[in-house]
Amino acid sequence: MHRELAAYQRLLIVAYRRYLEADHALASKLDDMRAVFPPERIPYRGTIGAPGSPVRRLYEDRDRALLSLHSAREKLDAARARICQRQARPTKILFLTARFDQPASK
Repeated sequence: MHRELAAYQRLLIVAYRRYLEADHALASKLDDMRAVFPPERIPYRGTIGAPGSPVRRLYEDRDRALLSLHSAREKLDAARARICQRQARPTKILFLTARFDQPASK
């Protein structure tokens, strides 16, 4: 495996782990909220998603992690395409020919 690809794969793995952590944190917070507010008593949605609210911050963190994950995936795909393109280029071979039909002059 190419070192360049390995670096982009590590980036993708880190981005994926961050996304999973952010998604888990948001899901956990929403579950906690559902435990406090049963479905028949859920507060006005605007207060939950208001700027600066903990749920909104977790949602934005997950959104940023998802964007980072997509970006890392695109970078890995671009690196793969570059490597394939480099390998697909024909190599130039130079053949040197000598003429043996004439004797060398002294």
